[in-house]
Amino acid sequence: MLAALVGRSISRARGLLVGIATLLCGFQFLIVIIAREIQQSLAFPSIMAFMPAVLQQMSGGLFFGSFSGLASYGFIHPIVVLVLVEAAVFLASEPAGEVEAGIVDLTMARPVPRGMVVARTLLVVVGGTAAILLLMVTATRLALSAFTPAGAAGPPLGTSVLLAVNLMAVSWWFGSLSLLVASVARRRSTVLGVAGLVAIFLYLLNLIADIWSKARGFRFVTPFHYYNASAFIRGSNGGWPGDIAVLLSASIVLCAVASQLYAHRDL
Repeated sequence: MLAALVGRSISRARGLLVGIATLLCGFQFLIVIIAREIQQSLAFPSIMAFMPAVLQQMSGGLFFGSFSGLASYGFIHPIVVLVLVEAAVFLASEPAGEVEAGIVDLTMARPVPRGMVVARTLLVVVGGTAAILLLMVTATRLALSAFTPAGAAGPPLGTSVLLAVNLMAVSWWFGSLSLLVASVARRRSTVLGVAGLVAIFLYLLNLIADIWSKARGFRFVTPFHYYNASAFIRGSNGGWPGDIAVLLSASIVLCAVASQLYAHRDL
């Protein structure tokens, strides 16, 4: 039963998943090609010389100072991060979408436990984002094998994997938040508006906290704080097991609350 529910959900979201995967994988190739051109023109020192200190403080110096750093930027670029997060938000909004479209009765036509409906959506979020990030890692390695200039070293495979895994944990957190809102909302637009705007707000809050000392106390409340990509580029683990544990623990709590709310809501 669960497999059938997951299969139907994936079939409905197939176009979105394929489109996002194509876009983000193509972006990985574009980033590597740009890094190749800069490396061949020996322009990295010039970029660093003209980069404002505030951008260097925001880890820009690590990503724009070498071919290896820039080739990894496809996992930290704001467009990539927010597209993946918003994709998780959309996938997790399915329970509200079923209520709004009036097809929740079809889903519940058989004796399906409500917890299974929540589990179905959670599996789609987890599997969908994991698949996209796996394809992104594969695209990055293919691009590096094709476009790494002679004498340059690309980022190790382990670095790409850590970036992908940590970003995946961030996307799961927002997917869990969206699932929580969807467990009580009756319109998909409500879920997308609330969870989507929260994602953008928290991203901007993390950005401000990185450059403004008075706002640094707020950085711990945003999931993006637990995505320490600059540490991976430096070659240190940056405490990533603890960061991922925080994100996954918070996701589990959100999903547990969502399951309870959905179990007792009026459909």
